[in-house]
Amino acid sequence: MAARPATTASRAIRICSIQTRPVNGRQPNSATQADGASIGGSYIFHGGFIGAAITQNDALYRIPGIDGADHQTRIDAHQTKFTAKGEYRPDAAAIDAVRFWAGATDYKHNEIGLADPADPTTLGVRQTFTNKEQEGRVEVQLMPFNARFAAVTTAFGLQAGHQELTAPSPDDPGSPLNGLWDPNSNNRVAGYVFNEFKFTETHQGADRRPHRACQPLRNDAGIHSGRCSTSTPIPRHRSRHARAICTSRRRARASA
Repeated sequence: MAARPATTASRAIRICSIQTRPVNGRQPNSATQADGASIGGSYIFHGGFIGAAITQNDALYRIPGIDGADHQTRIDAHQTKFTAKGEYRPDAAAIDAVRFWAGATDYKHNEIGLADPADPTTLGVRQTFTNKEQEGRVEVQLMPFNARFAAVTTAFGLQAGHQELTAPSPDDPGSPLNGLWDPNSNNRVAGYVFNEFKFTETHQGADRRPHRACQPLRNDAGIHSGRCSTSTPIPRHRSRHARAICTSRRRARASA
């Protein structure tokens, strides 16, 4: 019987299992340290409340692997986050509650490493990533009214956000390959109406009517991406693919 050709997964497993450098039971360049703190408070009054908090997170972690160990690559990350929330229930016949949410994030990390693995004096910041974001939402919930077939509760709101991303590199600041991308920003605004139908104590239904408008991503060169961002993740570290791009760029500049 002819042997079956190895699948892509089995070939990958064999390649990954090849021991190219002894580690003696310890993974080089894998140390990490993280700490954080948060403080907040709230004020409760007749008909509602308002509260806010500030959170600070700091992390210093190294990137394991042969390339990370050779370049002593490590990420020095800092994030400051502000959040606020409030609700007011007025003594009114039509409005049940008015709510708001707000938040702001200031994130930055530096990728520190050797430009030349053979020269310890080249240790420094190889890449910087920043993310500054603000977001807020206001919602008004109306009093339930009897529509004969069900009790209807309507809520409508408005949400807006702004985000700025940069990823410069101190290496070759005038090069077109400098950093991961040019500085870019994104603005977005969304409105919604939510209806809840309460037929009985155990049977309910809902209807949502969202509408969104956002500004396409724009960088400093005035180039649009052609689409707008629908999610706002806070990056904690770059992906393996992004690190590989930066590594190849460093090597290209070193060999040039």
